Amino acid sequence: MSSFAERVDSARTFTAAHRSDALDLVRIYLGLGLCVRGAYFVGHVDEVLGTLALADFPFTTMAVGHLVALAHLAGGLMLAAGLFTRASAAVQLPVLLGAVVFVEGPAGLFTASGGLEFAALVLFLLAVFSVVGSGRLSVDAAIPGGRRSARDPAQSG
Repeated sequence: MSSFAERVDSARTFTAAHRSDALDLVRIYLGLGLCVRGAYFVGHVDEVLGTLALADFPFTTMAVGHLVALAHLAGGLMLAAGLFTRASAAVQLPVLLGAVVFVEGPAGLFTASGGLEFAALVLFLLAVFSVVGSGRLSVDAAIPGGRRSARDPAQSG
């Protein structure tokens, strides 16, 4: 039977070897969540337009509503697959920044819906993946000579 110290060391070794995979799982979950949100927006256009109108959004509400749905649907799928990861995350940054500033921001922190905290978390994660890119579990990694990740200097192109 192995000692507790050996099991802890084994866990540390496993964690170090799979750190990039853990970030990939976060990226995949984030992408799927954004895609589901985009599908919700497509199915509930009136609600989205009403929310934008209530937020006193300074741009054309109809165009922005469709842009948000498209960015979440397409960008979310691309992010989940790890296809052009940095670009698919970066394209969504203005959308989430708008959500934080114009939609969720006025309500403030610590509301029952938790909208601002969640939108800020998604914004932060998108910024992270805009910089670090995808990892081993991605379409980007499968493209020969493709630009893969800032996480593993041996993989970067």
